[in-house]
Amino acid sequence: RANSRRSCCAIGCDGQRKPTVACPPVTLAGTRADFPRMIVNGPGQKRLASARAAAGTSTAQSSIAAPSANKFGHVSPTTAEHVREEFGGTLFILDGGACEVGLESTIVDLSRGAPVLLRPGAVTREDLATALGELPRDRDADAPRASGTLAAHYAPRTALAISDSASLDAELRSPSNIAVLALREAPPSANVTSWIAASVDPARYAHDLYANLRKLDASGAKRIVVEAPPLAAEWEAVNDRLTRAAAGAGALGDEP
Repeated sequence: RANSRRSCCAIGCDGQRKPTVACPPVTLAGTRADFPRMIVNGPGQKRLASARAAAGTSTAQSSIAAPSANKFGHVSPTTAEHVREEFGGTLFILDGGACEVGLESTIVDLSRGAPVLLRPGAVTREDLATALGELPRDRDADAPRASGTLAAHYAPRTALAISDSASLDAELRSPSNIAVLALREAPPSANVTSWIAASVDPARYAHDLYANLRKLDASGAKRIVVEAPPLAAEWEAVNDRLTRAAAGAGALGDEP
């Protein structure tokens, strides 16, 4: 895992180790001559998404690893600028552009016969069922450990609550130091610190989610309120990330 105390190289866009879709940017931290040259699983290992990333890694005189380009438990980065915000200006960053998908990969357990969905992502249950011939089951007590499955994860530093539309409307009746991520434009009467009207398309919402959470986290609001997305299958990955973000928001410190 890349952090400010380790001089390794991180190749990553969304903070996870086993992506199904390669996506930039590639983030290069400092160098240590005593590290062995190696590559581990991570964004860009199987296919670097840009010629710039390929050129940078081929000439890097340092170790190359592929864990998170964010501090443990915090909101995943989807641009090089997010990584700068996370770690400061001491990193060397090879910027391959914003992530194409925006959420971490789908992870499936195929080690126990029937497929088990460990972490939802852009590849949906229905996509997996088409490929595997059966719908993946939910995680159970015997499921192997997998990235991004802690109850509290992907969390902003500001407290975050998921609210249904009626509860959000009730909160808007009076001025409030909140930052809102909603599926609609702010009503004229809303008196809040920040408001982002997210896309109603689940893929676009997912693409923008971490960037939006980072903007709201930086707004200075006391709380972030997210209008609950639909519970439809195509929103499963988004709802998974929001639930974990709400559980960890305002509570996680930096990795020890």
